[in-house]
Amino acid sequence: MRSLQGTPHRCASPEIELGAFVALAPSVGNANDDVSQVRKIRCDALAEGCSHCTNQNLECYVTDRVSGRTERRGYLQQLEREKTAMLNHIRELEKLLHGKGVEVRPWEWPNYNTTYPPGASYDSMGNPLDPSKDQWQQVGSLWIKGEAADTKPKTSGFTKYSLLESRPTDNYLGISSDSAPLSSIKGTTLSILGTTIDITSFDAPDMDEPPPGTPIGSPLYNKSVMAFLQSVLNINPHLDNVDLPSRQDAFTYAEWYFLMVSPFLPILHKPSFLQLVSLLTRGSLLAANPYQLTRIYDDASFKASTAELVIVHMVFATIYFQYGIRNREEPEKHLQLNEFSNKHYHWCLTKFFDLAISQTVTAVQALAMIVSHTRNFPKPGCSSTIAHFSLMKAIELNFHRAIKMPEGQTTLEYEIRKRSWWAILAVMVTLNGRLGRPMPITLQEFDVDFPLAVPDEYLGEEGILDLSKVGHCNYHVGVIAYKSVPLYIEMYSNIYAVRRDPKKYIEVVRELEEGMRNLVDSLPEELKLEKCKPSDQIFALYTQAIILEFALCLRHPSACLTDNPKFCAENTRVCEESAKKLLKVVGSLLKMKSLDTTWYQLAVYIAAMFSTLVAHWERRFDSSSQEITTLRTDMTLWLTVIAEIGRLLGKQNMGKCCFHLLTPNRLWHSAGKRRRRHRRANDQLDRTRHEPKSRRSTFSTPS
Repeated sequence: MRSLQGTPHRCASPEIELGAFVALAPSVGNANDDVSQVRKIRCDALAEGCSHCTNQNLECYVTDRVSGRTERRGYLQQLEREKTAMLNHIRELEKLLHGKGVEVRPWEWPNYNTTYPPGASYDSMGNPLDPSKDQWQQVGSLWIKGEAADTKPKTSGFTKYSLLESRPTDNYLGISSDSAPLSSIKGTTLSILGTTIDITSFDAPDMDEPPPGTPIGSPLYNKSVMAFLQSVLNINPHLDNVDLPSRQDAFTYAEWYFLMVSPFLPILHKPSFLQLVSLLTRGSLLAANPYQLTRIYDDASFKASTAELVIVHMVFATIYFQYGIRNREEPEKHLQLNEFSNKHYHWCLTKFFDLAISQTVTAVQALAMIVSHTRNFPKPGCSSTIAHFSLMKAIELNFHRAIKMPEGQTTLEYEIRKRSWWAILAVMVTLNGRLGRPMPITLQEFDVDFPLAVPDEYLGEEGILDLSKVGHCNYHVGVIAYKSVPLYIEMYSNIYAVRRDPKKYIEVVRELEEGMRNLVDSLPEELKLEKCKPSDQIFALYTQAIILEFALCLRHPSACLTDNPKFCAENTRVCEESAKKLLKVVGSLLKMKSLDTTWYQLAVYIAAMFSTLVAHWERRFDSSSQEITTLRTDMTLWLTVIAEIGRLLGKQNMGKCCFHLLTPNRLWHSAGKRRRRHRRANDQLDRTRHEPKSRRSTFSTPS
C-alpha cells in the first residue's frame, strides 16, 4: 500500500447519480479507491473535499464507477470561480477599450460567434464587408466598431477563410468519431459500437487485385483498378478477338439499353445510334447518322472512328453486365456474360490514348459512357479515376460553358454536350461526396444549361423538330438527377467541407431545402408516385430516393454546426423520417427486383438504416413495445435489402454480417466493452497524473 504522504488520495463519491444506468445494471455502485477503501474511512459530502483529505492536506478525488471518470472534488466550484473572475476581467477590458474610442460587442454564451450583431455588413456568402467606422466589423472572434479600430491583418497570410471552422478529418457525410453509441457511414466504412466494417472489403475475384508475388504486367481483365490501369497504359496484351454480337442481338441489346439504363443517365441520342434498317441503309440518312449500328453492320464501306466504336462497345459492355448480375441463378451464364462485359470494357480502355488526344464531342461522349459503366462496379476506384480525367477533358473542350442561342432553340450537338457534361459531373459529385473528398468544381465556374426533356425522335441536327413535344420524354428521371447535382454540390461544399462557417449553417440548410422543394414542385406527373403510370413507377421511386437521400445528408445530426436545441431536435426528426420514407421506397424497388447494385446506393441504404437505429438508441429507455416491434420489422427489411444487393454483387453473407452486428447481445457487449476500455484509459491517466514525480522519473520524453 502506498504511503499517505505526498500521494493524492481518491475517495468515492456518495452522491453520484446513476440515472438511466440503474435500470440496466442495478447492482452497479461506487467503491472507494486507494486508502479510503483499504482503511474503510467514511467519505462525507463536503464540496471542497472530504474531512479526512482536508485534515491530511491531500487532494480529494472522486471516481464515478459507471463512467470511470475521476475528478478532483471542488473542481466545478473552482471552474465557476474562474469563470466569474474571467468575466469580470473581460468587462474591465471592454471598459478600457471603450475609453480609447473602440466599442466591443459584449461577450455572451453561446451565440457570440454564430450570430451577427445588429448593423453588421456582410456579403451574400456571409463574409463580413469592410465597414465604415460606425458599423460593426470583425477582428478574429471579436466584433468592434469605432475610429480607433484597426481590422487590417497583421500578416499577409491572413484570409477570410482562416475564420472558418475546420472539419475533423474523420467527420464527413454523417460521420463523427466513434464516441456516440452508433455512428454512420464514413466513405465506404461503417462504425458500429466500436466495430468497424468496410462495405467494399470483400472477396470478389472480378474486383480484386492480383495476389502478392504476381509478376507486374501479367494479363488481367477484371474490374480492379490494376486491370484498369494496365489496359489504359497498354500493359495488358491487346484484345483482338472482341467481336460484336450478331446483328439481331445487337439491336435487341440497344433497345434494352435505351429502355432500362439510358433514362437514369442520358448520354446517347437514340436515333443517332439506332434506326430501322429499312430507313438507315439509304445514303442520305446514313450521312446524318455517323456511328449508328446500321452502318456498322450493313455498310461494308463505312469506317467508324475510334470514339464511335467505343460508344458501341460500351453499350454492349453495360448490357452484358446488367443482364449478368440479374441472372446469378444460372452461374455458367452469369460468368459468360460477365466475361463478355469485361472484354468489351477493356477493349474500350485500350483506346484511351485515342480518346485523350481527340478534340471531338464524340470523344467526350465515349469517355462519359465509360464513366457510366464503371459507376456500377462494387468498388469506386475505377469510376473515380476515369471520371476525374473525363471532367478535365470536358472542361478543356468548354463543355462547362453555355452556348448562346436564340430563345428556345438548340442543336443536337449542343444537347449531346450538355448530356455528357452533366453525366460526368453527376458521377463525380456522388463519388466525391460519398468518399468525403472535395467537390470537383463550384457553381460559379460553369453556366451550361440542363438537357432539354424532348423525345430523341424529335431532336434533329438543326434542333427540335416539334416544339409541342418538349417536356415529353422517357428520361425525366435523368434530367431530375442532373438538376439535383447543383444542390448536392452546395450541400457538400457548405455542410461537409473541410472549412465550414457555423454562422451560415441554418441559413444554408433552409436555402437548400427551399431549392429541393422547388425541384419537387416542378416534377412532371411521370415522376409522381401518386400519378405516374405503372411503367414509370421505377423512375418515380428512384426520384424519391434522390430527394430523400438529400434530406438525410443535409439534416444528419453529426453534420450539425449549431447549438440551437430546437434546430438540433428538428434535424434528428427530419433525418429519422427521411430514413423511414427511404425504406418504403427501397422496399418497393425490392419487390420489383429493381435495386441498384452500386456500392454508392448500398452506402446510402446502410447510412439510413443506422440513422434509424441511432434515433431509437437515444430514446431506448422511453420506447414502447409497439415501437420496438416496428423497429424490428424495419431492420428485417433493411437486412433483406442488403442481403439481396450482396447476392447480386456476389457476396452471399453480407446480410448475415450486418445481422450479427445488430443482435442485442452484440450491441450490449460492444457498448460494455467500450465503457470498460474508456474506464481503464481514464484510470491509467489518473494514476500517471497523481503519482509523485520521483516515481515517474524513469520515463523521458523525446526531445
